[in-house]
This record gives sequence, structure tokens and C-alpha cells, in this order.
Amino acid sequence: MTSQRVHTIDALRGIALFGILAVNIQSAVWSLGGPTLGQFDEASTLLDRAAVLFISFFLEFKFYPIFCFCFGYGFAVQVRNWIANGLNPKTLFARRLSFILVFGIFHGVFLWFGEILTRYAITGFILRHYASQGPRALIKALKFWSIGTIIATVILAALISVGTSSPEDLISMNATAMNDIAAAKIIYTTGSYIEVTRQRATDFTTITTSFIFLIPQVMVLFLLGALTAQMGWLKQVGRQAGRHRAWLTKVFVVTLIVGLPINIAFTMKGWSMTNSFTVDTTFFELFVSTLAPIFAFAYIAGLALISDTSAGKKIIAFFAPAGKLALTNYVFQSVAMTFLLYGYGLGWGARLRQGELLILAISIYAFQLAMSHWYLRTYRQGPLEWIWRRWTNG
Repeated sequence: MTSQRVHTIDALRGIALFGILAVNIQSAVWSLGGPTLGQFDEASTLLDRAAVLFISFFLEFKFYPIFCFCFGYGFAVQVRNWIANGLNPKTLFARRLSFILVFGIFHGVFLWFGEILTRYAITGFILRHYASQGPRALIKALKFWSIGTIIATVILAALISVGTSSPEDLISMNATAMNDIAAAKIIYTTGSYIEVTRQRATDFTTITTSFIFLIPQVMVLFLLGALTAQMGWLKQVGRQAGRHRAWLTKVFVVTLIVGLPINIAFTMKGWSMTNSFTVDTTFFELFVSTLAPIFAFAYIAGLALISDTSAGKKIIAFFAPAGKLALTNYVFQSVAMTFLLYGYGLGWGARLRQGELLILAISIYAFQLAMSHWYLRTYRQGPLEWIWRRWTNG
């Protein structure tokens, strides 16, 4: 594996950190059932509306898939290294997953209810069974889990339709949901740490339980990352460079063409929810949300295609340090976000609007980028990455 290839993955992780923060910071005070990008009202400015459009079109549902892809990619690389060193990959990967499972639970309850580590661990224990599988087996698994994604979407749509059988039911559900969301926002923005933790634990439990419907989709993303690592598609050197570039070009063009109309529909859905929030979700909206991650692969392929150009190398060098410290930076974002927005901290979540929250996310991320560059001049790993590795290796 070439260092360039590692830096490309690190850069993807580093860029994804910003996308995830920019989305999370918008929904941090709205609880699990609230509007992802907040709500517009008479005080909303042009900056707020521009921020929502930007986040919905370019960021939302684009960067968590990149994180998942990189997780699957790293899984394949680790398995190959463990096998080369005569170690049992399933045992070591189980230890690696146990760390993020335990850590993720604490993270979700005490810091950020929307955390993803627990969900990675849950799905990772399924991915673990493909540790010794080659490309053909991974392709077969991809087909299986892709069908599972469609089935899960249909089941979820059916369950939602059962709960909203009449207009009266929908009106009642919306009224109840808005009351619950408003109450949760008050707790998050003005409550004590104990009050916020109770609300956060409830939201975290609900989101983790409902994650069962997203397991097939996350497995598809994990497996795509693992297959990419095994096939060497991000490798831009050697005799295979031309073939890999041709394949990446096809991926970029197809995902851009297919993803663009889906992404426009997804953005329209997000804009509508921000203008007039409702708990009702149609099958079309679920379908669009399920397919929205396709656009992420245009980002992945695009960065890989320019990775051997002078401009691409500068981009990768700029973002890779943040990606090398992905776990530490991700948790730091939770600490910063909740301290700045929640009642036991500065309580800014009660008054900051979408545009201001986006500026705050950019500021936090800029600080993280600068600190990551500085930190890696002295140390090889972040503090949480070091603990994670020690745990894995026993």
C-alpha cells in the first residue's frame, strides 16, 4: 500500500469531519425527532437560508457515507496487515470494535446523542464475518445488503404509513411531536448537566434502537470501502494506474449524473421540512434519503482522480492531518458543540441561527485543522487513537 493512498483516505476522513460537524451542529439542540437543519421563522435571514441550502445540497447525507466508506477501507487494510503478521483478524477486529462500542455508549449518553461510534460497532460485528473474504465474496455480499437496504426502506415506510392512517392522526402526531421537540430544546439550551444528560440518554437510546433499519445501508458502505481497498482502486501509481483512473472516472461521472437529481430532490425535501416541519414521511422521501449517499461517491472518486496532481496533493496534505486524528477530532467536536450550545455551557443554542451555526462549525473545524497540523509535527497518533490501538493489541 502506498503512502499516497493512505493520505487520500486520511484526507477523505478529514474533509468528512467538517461535513459531519456542519450538519450535527444544526440539529444538536432539536433532539432526535426535531428538524435536522432547524426551522425558519420571521427572523430568518438570507444567510440562514443560504446556509440551509448549502448544507442540504453539499453536506447532509454526503459525509457520513464517506466516514463509513473509510471505515470499511481501513478494515480491509488492517485485516491484510494482521494476516501478514500471522495474527487472527477476527479476534483483533472484535477487540477494536469492543472499544468503540463501549466508548460510543459513554459518548452518546454523556456528550452527543447523535454519535456514530456505537452504530459503527454494531454493524462492524457483522462486517467482521467478511474478514477473510476476497473481492468476489464481497461483491456477492454487496448485492445481498443492497437488497436488504431496499427491503428495510419498504418496511420502514409501511410502519410509518400504519401510524398515519388518517389526516386527523397526522395532525395529532405533529402537534405532539412539536410539543416534545420544543420541550427537549428548552432542556438542551437551558438545562443543567443532569437534566440534559437524561434527555440525551433518551434520544441516544431511541436513535440506537431505530438504527436497525439503517444497518443494511451502512453495511453496503462498509463493503464498498473494503472492496475498494482490496482492488486497489485508489492506487494511482504503477502499471494499474491507467485502469484505475478509467474506473474512477466512470464512478465519478455515473454518481454525479445519478446523484444530482436525487440530491436536488433531497435538498427540496430538507428545505420544505425547514419551512414547515412535519413528522409525516412519504415513501418517496425515504427512497430519496436512502439514495442520497450516492453523491458521496462523486466526492470520493473526484478526490482520488486529482490525488496525483499538484493541486490535489496540496488539498490532501491540507486535510489529511485532521483525518489522521479522526477519532480525537470527532470527540472534540462533541465536547465543543455541546459546551457552546447547551445550557450547562454557554447556551448559545437558544439564540444562534443556521447561518451563525455554520460559521461556528467552520471556526471549530479551522481550529481543529490547525491543531492537527501542529500536533502531528511531534506525535504520530492522537490520544484516543493511541488508546484505541493499545486496547486492540492488548
